[in-house]
Amino acid sequence: MRHTIPIHDKKEVAMQRISDAATRGYPLYCNGSVSTEKLPRLIDKFCINYQVDADKNARAYRQRKGLGNAKLILWKKSDDTVLWWLHVTENGEHAARDLESLKDSRKHRVRCEDFELVPLTKKGEAKPRMTWRFTTLKYTEHREAIISAVRSKNPVSMTRTIAIAFFAQGCGFYGARSQIGKLAALYRAEISRNSISNAPALPVTLRYVRRLHN
Repeated sequence: MRHTIPIHDKKEVAMQRISDAATRGYPLYCNGSVSTEKLPRLIDKFCINYQVDADKNARAYRQRKGLGNAKLILWKKSDDTVLWWLHVTENGEHAARDLESLKDSRKHRVRCEDFELVPLTKKGEAKPRMTWRFTTLKYTEHREAIISAVRSKNPVSMTRTIAIAFFAQGCGFYGARSQIGKLAALYRAEISRNSISNAPALPVTLRYVRRLHN
């Protein structure tokens, strides 16, 4: 069967779509991974069982009938593994509630590799909004890597560590940028503490993720 489910090849596009789903009426979710070989079978299953390929009119019709809706978000990694997230509406009868182990994204954070979707309040705003940031484990790993690289006084190691922590796909979201600001402060403090005069420079500006298309 042929379906119109987009397969994203950029991580940050998939992350935006996950955030969209979680904050725009599809807070329940489950996720997993599948090989490209088995992907068509997974898409067929979700289309048949959960109507994830329904268009806007079909979704509105289902809602009027007291039925729920679902969305399927796919990201194809460079190794040809496909990560998937199934998001389901909170209201209305839906088969996924019986057939899948759904979690509430407002209570159980959605993950995308080393990032998690969390509510954070920007400076000057009254209410929090959902954004991506490093998981606690990954953030701690970045901190330890920076400290280790600076204390090694090896410019190559420091440059590599900065590149990994500051330029990975996903670093452009507000939550991650806030963490990177703290990592930058840590880097400068360690440089000063270890009296290194020729340390690699940090980036002048941080990446910023705007609205992305498929």
